[in-house]
Amino acid sequence: MQICERLLTEMRPNAAGQRVARVSVGLGYTAVSTSEGGAGLAFTAFGNKHACKVLDDIPDYEDRPAMELLEAITSESSVHRSMALALVNALNHPEARSLPEDRSNRVLFELLGVVRGTRLAMGGYFAPLIARLERQGVELEIFDIGHRIGSLEQFTDRLSGWAQALILTSTSLLNDTAESMLAAVGPQVRVAMIGPSTPLVAAAFAGLPVHVLAGTVPVDMTGTFKAIRHGRGTPVLQKFARKVY
Repeated sequence: MQICERLLTEMRPNAAGQRVARVSVGLGYTAVSTSEGGAGLAFTAFGNKHACKVLDDIPDYEDRPAMELLEAITSESSVHRSMALALVNALNHPEARSLPEDRSNRVLFELLGVVRGTRLAMGGYFAPLIARLERQGVELEIFDIGHRIGSLEQFTDRLSGWAQALILTSTSLLNDTAESMLAAVGPQVRVAMIGPSTPLVAAAFAGLPVHVLAGTVPVDMTGTFKAIRHGRGTPVLQKFARKVY
């Protein structure tokens, strides 16, 4: 949880004096807004759901100090971490919103050096990117827990020698796979962490082999929270957001 602990440290000053305004834990994503108007997203990592509830004795974080929810970024509960990661992105909203946009992923591919024949590992199943990369003639190695594609052992082995680039879902911060994957990458691998969960906080990744952070910054709060309530996914959420790096 090194990255989560760093996020806690980095975002403490932002949380000071702020309160949580709204929390929505959706089937696909979680959204949190703050008293100063920030909003952030994170994948809802349910883990193993065996009952009609996903958390025991959950505090009501709304209208409470933001610091109380921020502390949950290091929780053992993946749902608590999802809520806290969404808060991190809400607290960082003003800074993230000012970042340059890359809606077409053109800059992402340029920064990773992706061209025909590039050997690219993908941690997480990004269907639109996969189709585009295959048309472009990129060699792919894919690992995704939810889709049951590949094995973590084989994937991390490919990161050390075969891969030239890695696109890693920031959901990996919630299922405890991010740091093991980053530890496996060879010196030749350029790494991007992407997706709506991405905390656009460069300091939290200092010293780690991460070259690009690409995330989603809500700008239409009404549309965003409605999409969350309706269980919508990334393509819909991005209609109400800026896609930045």
